[in-house]
This record gives sequence, structure tokens and C-alpha cells, in this order.
Amino acid sequence: MLMPKLQVMRVLLRACKQWDIPMDLVNIWRYVQSMYETTAFTVTCPLDRDILMHYRENKALDISMTAMRSADDYLHSCPSQLPPLK
Repeated sequence: MLMPKLQVMRVLLRACKQWDIPMDLVNIWRYVQSMYETTAFTVTCPLDRDILMHYRENKALDISMTAMRSADDYLHSCPSQLPPLK
């Protein structure tokens, strides 16, 4: 149940605040990476534009049309080099 919520938060925060998970949160990045490698998640994940449209229309979140147009189809990226675990 955490995977869809985390995806929604990443999409919304990237579109509204130009924010992403800090690189020093290595364990969260590893979880995100495994999330994007899970077939059940990737085939059921909504488009980023659909997530933004839902929150704009149903939750009255102020999301600009520019942010919606510039949204990726799917935000499924992770840093290529994660720092080692401490």
C-alpha cells in the first residue's frame, strides 16, 4: 500500500514544488528502485498527468497547466548511482 502513495507524493511534489527525495535517504531510494522493478506496480501505475489532473480537479490543489503539460508520462526514474549504505 505504500508504493502508490509514494508515487503520488513524488509526482505531486515534483510538479508543485520542484522537489524530489534527497539523495542521502538511500533506503528510500532503494525502496523506490524496487518499486519501479515490480511489474504489478508498473503496469497499474497511472500516468503522471492523470495523478495531477485528479488532484487539481478533486482535491482543489493549485497545479498549473504548465506543470501538467511538462509532466512525464511516468515518473519511474531513480538515481543511477546510489550512495553505499552506512
